[in-house]
Amino acid sequence: MLRIYRRLINEHAMDDVSYQGVSAYVAKRKPEIRVEAGRGPAQVVVEQSHLAGAEAEVDFGEVAVRFAGRGLRRSGGVPRGPTSTLSECWAACHSAKSGLTT
Repeated sequence: MLRIYRRLINEHAMDDVSYQGVSAYVAKRKPEIRVEAGRGPAQVVVEQSHLAGAEAEVDFGEVAVRFAGRGLRRSGGVPRGPTSTLSECWAACHSAKSGLTT
């Protein structure tokens, strides 16, 4: 939107237009343009359904904490994706707790 805003000012001398106004207009027009072009509204949610407890996904980056006066750091994560069962994630979480390094 910044590019559109700058082009309006530089190429069309629209010094009275605000960035917020351009942003609001683009947000309104973008889905309308998709429909006009025959692409329909953008799909932003992919519906999923899983049996309770059948799958799990856990992911985290590096964690650094102070615990009992010590600096602890843990990198990595636990199994993720459709093949990870809750028991695999549980086991990995417990091994992650013991894998903390200073």
